[in-house]
Amino acid sequence: MTNSLHKINKIVWLIGGGILVLVALLVREVVPHPISVLHQYGALPLLPPLWLLQLLWVLAYFIMGGAWLCVLWIKEGGAQHEIWRYRGSMCLVVSVLFTYVWYLLLFGTANLFLSWLCLCIALVMLLM
Repeated sequence: MTNSLHKINKIVWLIGGGILVLVALLVREVVPHPISVLHQYGALPLLPPLWLLQLLWVLAYFIMGGAWLCVLWIKEGGAQHEIWRYRGSMCLVVSVLFTYVWYLLLFGTANLFLSWLCLCIALVMLLM
């Protein structure tokens, strides 16, 4: 597996990360700014500076997108490798999809219960 990782094109990583960051920015444009919801729940004093949160937010989606395309890019191995490639792709799709839905539920509708329920469902699906 480590030999395969050395063969991954850096452009593939950039494309995968860029795709997820663009989709995340589209979701962020649809949802109002999260500061009002964070203030409503009293979480604002617990947060690090907003510039750091935005940097980490973009970096997290960029890493997830790059990892997804890297998993799809590796071509070596037999049938067992294909199964793990499929599982890795589905885990990423589930986690990204539920992250977008969680963001919409928490910051778009300010529904704390449904947002936590969404995260619990995603966790159960990823552990299966």
